[in-house]
Amino acid sequence: MWGKLGIPGLAVVCLMALAGCGSSSSHSASSSASSSTSSPASASSTATTSAATSSAATSSGGEAAKPPAQILTDAASALRHAHGFAMQGSVNQGKQVVRVKLTTTSPSAIDLSFILGPSSAELIGLPKASYIKANATFWRAQAGPNAVKLAGKWIEVPSTSAHSLTSSLGGLSPSVLPRCLAENHGTLTHGGTTTVNGQSAIVIKDAGDKPGSTRSLLAVAATGTPYPLQYTATGAQRAGGPVDVCNSGKASNARGSLTFSEFGSVPPIKAPAGAIKLG
Repeated sequence: MWGKLGIPGLAVVCLMALAGCGSSSSHSASSSASSSTSSPASASSTATTSAATSSAATSSGGEAAKPPAQILTDAASALRHAHGFAMQGSVNQGKQVVRVKLTTTSPSAIDLSFILGPSSAELIGLPKASYIKANATFWRAQAGPNAVKLAGKWIEVPSTSAHSLTSSLGGLSPSVLPRCLAENHGTLTHGGTTTVNGQSAIVIKDAGDKPGSTRSLLAVAATGTPYPLQYTATGAQRAGGPVDVCNSGKASNARGSLTFSEFGSVPPIKAPAGAIKLG
């Protein structure tokens, strides 16, 4: 799935798209919301795996009794119809560690934060405008020393770039993520049960043994709506598979974990007050 999300590169792509900058050498990313963004270790620590499946079998609709592929399909469908959700976690790729937090109420309303090294930025994408707030390190790397004066201020991006955020998100885009969750898998098996933030979940193991697949674990809510609660890449992604918005076709050694929450209960995403409008 990391090959589908491409988070380290995505951080640079979407920030540059919104900022209108041309430096491709920067490894910049996200926001002052760092305190609310989980690392892979902290996200994974909320899940304690158990071999027992009896409690999950009592879930509404008997989700645990279904084949792994069907549970995965159900999780993707639940996310698609969630009317908003929050996602946070960390991705390690080589020496890069990217912490990301995303909240969305619809495909056209997104609040995205990245931290990559010393650079951080927050992006808000709305139907008619997009906004960016970043630290001095980000602006210095993207637009030179004179841009440091923009640090900590909300900047409104020209309306022509209003859709740059969602289009550059790739597999992280709320409209695409459910599809990517269900595509490019290896052999799927039941992996017992777990708890994620106190909620019982069914674990689906992906062996990552087919082109485009990643060795990984997906925790799906065992009761109520089968939302995906946590995705953890435990191995590299294989090269190959169909090349599309969900798969670059290239191998990836990224590791990490993403935790999902606040399904249908994300507060409205609004334009920041006092944003500076640039020409």
